[in-house]
Amino acid sequence: MEFNNIKKKIKRALRIIIHTISRTAEVYSKHEMSIYSGNATFYLLMSLVPLLMMIISLINMLPWFSVEDVSSFLYRMMPDIPQIRGTLLNIIVNLNHQSKQIAAYLFALTSLWSGSHGVFAMMSGLEKINHTQQIILKQRPKAILYTIIFTLLIPSMLLFQVLRSSISNAITFIFTELSMPKVAVQINRILRVSGIVTLAITILVIVLTYTFLPAGRRKMKNQLPGSIFTSVLWILFTNAFSYFIRRFWKYSSVYGTFAAVFLSAMWLKFIIAILFLGASLNRALQVQVSMECKT
Repeated sequence: MEFNNIKKKIKRALRIIIHTISRTAEVYSKHEMSIYSGNATFYLLMSLVPLLMMIISLINMLPWFSVEDVSSFLYRMMPDIPQIRGTLLNIIVNLNHQSKQIAAYLFALTSLWSGSHGVFAMMSGLEKINHTQQIILKQRPKAILYTIIFTLLIPSMLLFQVLRSSISNAITFIFTELSMPKVAVQINRILRVSGIVTLAITILVIVLTYTFLPAGRRKMKNQLPGSIFTSVLWILFTNAFSYFIRRFWKYSSVYGTFAAVFLSAMWLKFIIAILFLGASLNRALQVQVSMECKT
């Protein structure tokens, strides 16, 4: 009898999973998210250099960082492909020389307009998934605002890396005063594993993006499943993409010097598609819950 109950629970769980996957794919394809991911990819690639210029201009105001710090940080988020990383390093080095000129700061400010096009495309896609729409005049300033926020994330995360030791000492002091030294040890262990911290920050950024970027009101807890799904799938896809390209695809002989641009566009297209797929998952789960409440 107990075995039959377990079997029924497993079958029910499998039916729910299959139905959720089917519903997520339906939401994604019905709202033509592949088109929106293509638009966002195009505009983000077009605004890559201006946005990097603005990031480097901000980082040059801080005394603790160098070009190598920026490069090593961005390497952790991008595929491990020599052509992509080499091209990115050359761009950062050249922009770093230009960013010391006064005109570079004006150029960095103008990048907000071009960079906001990519955020605007993501906003439009998320609004279509959530069946919401805001006034066009309000969309552009909001896209610019979120472009600033996303741009500031990289210097902020770099600053966190530098201040991590100070944060660790503060945590140890606070929890020791509270007679909870074991808790401080566990938290410091988590802080030392940069991958876990990066994953947690990524999930938080995606939750905030799903919640506040598109028009309308949503609960943050309802955006958590898609955010976790998106963050984990980003990491898995980036590693799989790097492995496949480096071992099985002779891209250099086909695309030559354009290999870095093509591979970056391909990777970014899938990354944004995964972002929309996570939003589709959240939408599918919300519809499923509302249908269960009615029955």
